Amino acid sequence: MTQNKSGTVLAMGNRAAKTASAEKYKSSSIELLLSRLECVRKSGRGWVARCPAHEDRSPSLSICDGDDGRVLLLHCFAGCSAADIVAAIGLELADLFDRPREQLTPQRRAEVRDRVQRKTIGAALAQIEREVCICLMASADLARGNSLTREDHERVILAMERISDAKREIANARR
Repeated sequence: MTQNKSGTVLAMGNRAAKTASAEKYKSSSIELLLSRLECVRKSGRGWVARCPAHEDRSPSLSICDGDDGRVLLLHCFAGCSAADIVAAIGLELADLFDRPREQLTPQRRAEVRDRVQRKTIGAALAQIEREVCICLMASADLARGNSLTREDHERVILAMERISDAKREIANARR
């Protein structure tokens, strides 16, 4: 078990309890990471899952991989750091990389950087698309004269926060 930033104890799921001997059979760091996450589903060219570093009711963690199975992007739209995310599932950031970065040529580093930028923007746009659907459903209910429940209202607020976070990610990726 680990704790998040506020000291809340986070229980690790069954997937995180795999033994070290089972882990050696994982063929890539992306498979290792995905095997320890909950509610993983394919989304575009990557995956989304529940973030293990905070109480996550709906998937807010975006994961993208490189051509060789390395994790290129690990982003929580609620703001959890990559270090907190991997620590919550019993890993370290180094576990996400199969070979040291120093072995890459400058040209290859630039290619990886460009790919990470594209995947960051793609993941942020996919998040915006999902959250806009929530807002559209709520606005359709309101247009029909229905009021929103407290839970629906809170979900719309969360959607707006995630859209704002995704916009910031796009702006940061372009720098």
